[in-house]
Amino acid sequence: MAQFGKWSKTNIFHGFTFIGIILTLVLVAPSRPADFVPLYNGAVAVREHRNPFDRRVVEQNQRDVYGRLAVAGEDEFRGGYPVPALFLGLPLTVLPIGAASVVYRVFSATLLVLALVRLGVKPLWAFVVLFLLREPVVAFTLGQFTLWTSACAVFALGALQRQQDTRAALWFALASGTLILTVPLAFLMLLARRRALLIYIGVMGLWSGVSFLTSGWWVAEWLEILRAYPGYVKFMIWMPTVLPILIPVGIFAVIMALRKHDMMRRWAFAVSGIVLLLPLSGLYHMTLFAPVFVRYSRSLVLVIGVCVWALSLAPLELRLLIVPLVFTGVTLVDNLYTPTWRKSLTSLIARDANLEAD
Repeated sequence: MAQFGKWSKTNIFHGFTFIGIILTLVLVAPSRPADFVPLYNGAVAVREHRNPFDRRVVEQNQRDVYGRLAVAGEDEFRGGYPVPALFLGLPLTVLPIGAASVVYRVFSATLLVLALVRLGVKPLWAFVVLFLLREPVVAFTLGQFTLWTSACAVFALGALQRQQDTRAALWFALASGTLILTVPLAFLMLLARRRALLIYIGVMGLWSGVSFLTSGWWVAEWLEILRAYPGYVKFMIWMPTVLPILIPVGIFAVIMALRKHDMMRRWAFAVSGIVLLLPLSGLYHMTLFAPVFVRYSRSLVLVIGVCVWALSLAPLELRLLIVPLVFTGVTLVDNLYTPTWRKSLTSLIARDANLEAD
């Protein structure tokens, strides 16, 4: 009974801590976050059988963010979300945009924490790591779709660890709304599970077919928006012309991922390789490293977190280069060797186990 009471109090404490963090972020973040607005308005257009990439939708995005139309030099907030992501946003359109943004962000953040807990991580430690990595917090305040895709992908990772291939395939399909990151990640993770890979391909094929039949005439306009959008052209995490050595390192990481049977180590190499090889805009994609960093010692994650938050003062171009370098560097070193922090973590886990036993 005492043990039940102890766990009950712990869970209550974790729950109130999480609620406090979420409420604080909701109050600090804008009610109509910039990256959520195009998703919401695009989903409304799909529901009304209108072109989600039409100029009128773009102008509505600008009014929701700025309160007016954008002027020269400002982000035009063109809808860059593909149609599958807009279909996932359809349930939110029953709410006003302000309420929908709160529900969407709270639900996505909660789902990500639950996914990490499903991996065996204590809830409070999951909160701390997500905060220290900074980029999940940025994804929350911006209303970025990355929180949702990361949460679904982490649930898929947990399913793979428990040999639940069908669930893993379905979770990866739900994570594939943004396509660029999660599709190659799904293939790298599922190649070791042929049955799961076939299910994933089947579900994605069905989903893509339905999307094309219902809104296929919008694909060309979506591609045109991607080509014209400066965020996909100017700001990139990795620039091969500047750092060509990262390309072979990325290829090496992908090869190592394919050789690993342990799903967590496979994930670590796969995410590192994808980040190194694909030119992506937005550091919020670093949220995918959360399952890797929750395994590390408190001191190491604290040091990484302090460095990442300190870089907030640096120019964006520098952060786009340094932050992924820190994340991938620590991940690759840890999974290629057995550094001191891994030994410290092992002893720390053993010590915590002894304390709990006492």
